Amino acid sequence: HNHTTASDGDHTPIKLVQRHKQHGVRLMAITDHDTIEGFFQLKQSDIPTNVTVIPGVELSVSSIVDGKKHHLLALFPKYAIGCSNNYIEFDSKQFKFEVTQTSQFSDLQNFSDSLNVMRKARIERSKNYFEKLNEIYNLNLDFNEFCVDNQINMENFTSEASIGRPLIAKYLVKKGIITCSDEAFGKYLSDDSPAYQALPKVELEEMIEIVNKIGGMCFIAHPKLWGYDEQSMQKHLESAFKAGLTGIEKWHSVCTYEYDCIGTMGSDFHGPTVHPDVEVGKYQNNTITGEDIQKLLHC
Repeated sequence: HNHTTASDGDHTPIKLVQRHKQHGVRLMAITDHDTIEGFFQLKQSDIPTNVTVIPGVELSVSSIVDGKKHHLLALFPKYAIGCSNNYIEFDSKQFKFEVTQTSQFSDLQNFSDSLNVMRKARIERSKNYFEKLNEIYNLNLDFNEFCVDNQINMENFTSEASIGRPLIAKYLVKKGIITCSDEAFGKYLSDDSPAYQALPKVELEEMIEIVNKIGGMCFIAHPKLWGYDEQSMQKHLESAFKAGLTGIEKWHSVCTYEYDCIGTMGSDFHGPTVHPDVEVGKYQNNTITGEDIQKLLHC
């Protein structure tokens, strides 16, 4: 669970992989918000040896149970790159998995293209955020400057990166309005803020079915982070597993959640702008079993 400059991370895809290698991480996933473009950029590069990269994406979705939101990690292990002998060594064991040939990446590319609608919605939401922040807090923010900073083309609602609230926070830091990303969320950008702007709802269960059809695997990201009561969470998970959910992110840099299913672990690494105290590989090799890794790779 890592983010690059393709969404709200600070490191380019290649720099991110290099950082993981420096920290001894051998298996990682790139999971930018609403885009897989970071992975496709990486495919065109000479990535460090002995680091296997699984393509993925983090999607904002809502449970059909009650409309409450979650983040869904869609992972595609069969499209992994960077392990020349197709083996991954973990806990002194080797698990073999077959990697799809480059010519067969069309399903993943088509899925990535379908996410453009969600990326456009993120651009529209950022524009609405600027209007609300100026209206409520009189911050005098310049959306055109923000577009230049983030290479947003408002004529066709496209951008180099997937636009999220952390990028707005970064802009607020740049303008000297706040000192760090956490302060921006605390004062202006939280879900409870008067300026809050929601993304269009995408059903969790429907997205799980779409990802499964193209050979992906779905995990609820940081389930405890939302603060839902246990009864609500159980209903959400039951509905999601019925739709084909693979498992949950049991180990996250700021929370853990135990449930009888396959688990993933993720630092949710962004870089110095978002969660600056979080480093790559924070949970490396000490809270996930070899059995979990084997189930994940043998999809």
